[in-house]
Amino acid sequence: MRKPVSKKTVVKIISNVAFSVFMAFMGLLILFSILEKTVGVSIGGHHVLWVKTNSMEPVIPASSYIVCKDVKAEDVKVDDIITFTSDDPRIKGMLNTHKVKAINKETGELTTWGINNPLEDEYKVKPENVKYLYEKNLPFLSFFGRLFATPLGYGLTVIGIVGLCAVWFTIDYKDRKKEKDLKTKQEMMDEMVKKEVERLENEAKVKNVK
Repeated sequence: MRKPVSKKTVVKIISNVAFSVFMAFMGLLILFSILEKTVGVSIGGHHVLWVKTNSMEPVIPASSYIVCKDVKAEDVKVDDIITFTSDDPRIKGMLNTHKVKAINKETGELTTWGINNPLEDEYKVKPENVKYLYEKNLPFLSFFGRLFATPLGYGLTVIGIVGLCAVWFTIDYKDRKKEKDLKTKQEMMDEMVKKEVERLENEAKVKNVK
């Protein structure tokens, strides 16, 4: 008959699984943060982008992750929020996310503006520079993005994770050592009982022979 699993064992299994899931989640968040800021993250025509400035507040807060999808310039409408490759010399070649204010029907060029800015963008957006259409913000992911955005925040996060791992493995090591010690003591007790039984049996045999 199988020995029933103790409550302590169940709690330990659940806590181990929870810890593993948490560490995997944090590891993926850190990896995602690194990838997004280096090579980008795209899945099935949808893209996760990091918006640094406050030019689109309050719709898109500064330092936020957003989700965009592929779009063609001819499908863009006035009041859409788009991501495009900027021709502004200050950020030339970089992605910018602003709202469409007007569209030139003859050239297809778009006039854009950051809704938190007093003026529209000086440089028009060429149709070939239109990349994505804004879909929504990612507040939960943005929280961790802001945390990882500064060297101090990133360093404290890594230190916190390493510290948590150290505490966890120390506790786990002590538990294992305690279990091992108890097992050793039990084995010693079993061995002593076995020898005592053998001694009593031998004494009984000697008496029977007499």
